[in-house]
Formats: sequence, C-alpha cells, structure tokens
Amino acid sequence: MAFSPKHILAVDDNYAVREVVVLMLEEHGYRVTTAYDGLSMRTILQRDDPIDAIILDAVMPGEESAALARHARDLDIPVVMISGSHDQIVFAQDNGLQLLRKPFRSGELIDALTLAFDSGEAGQRSQT
Repeated sequence: MAFSPKHILAVDDNYAVREVVVLMLEEHGYRVTTAYDGLSMRTILQRDDPIDAIILDAVMPGEESAALARHARDLDIPVVMISGSHDQIVFAQDNGLQLLRKPFRSGELIDALTLAFDSGEAGQRSQT
C-alpha cells in the first residue's frame, strides 16, 4: 500500500501568508489545498477529497473564523488557528483553542499540527 500524506487545508485571506504556510507544510511532506475565505473553505470541505486538518487564520473578512472553526469541529477536523491579533490570542487561550501567534516558524506550525492530531479533539488543544 502506498503512503498517502495527510491533506491540510490552509485558510487565510492573505496570499503571502497562505503561500508561506503551504511551503512550510509541503516541506514536511503534507499535501496542501488553500482557501482564501469561509465560502471557499466550505466548498473545499464538500469535495470528495478528505481534509485531515485545517490551518485557519483567526481574523478573516466575511464569515467569522470562530464559526468556521466550529464548522470544522462539527466535521471532526482538527483546527490550528493562526493570528497576530492579541484579542484572538486571548479568546483562543480562554476557550482552549490551538492557536499559533504570527509570525511563527515552520517547526512551531508542525508541532501545533501534531498536537492537533494527537489531542483527539477536533479544534481543541489537549487539556492534559
């Protein structure tokens, strides 16, 4: 049986950030699809190409990222939120959400993704 890399959906309205995240993930053997807003994220999630985890910008235009994270959690897809917003960082900490502060290094992204996979709770940090 051939090895199938985990499929990650990177969602960010900033093209440059999306591209950096893609490079970081591909460098570690992940297959990556990108979305630039909530509608494109929801469309991709409806495809017959399962997503194993989502990297989601915490501040997006249009649909709130919290609603998108809840949608992913309802689908049992782990989420790692990324943000430079102090308010979003506090919100994530208060709600046990996995969140990386921008800017972050490749290793930090991979560690957060690994924690999201290992926690067994879609969208949540391990509470242990």
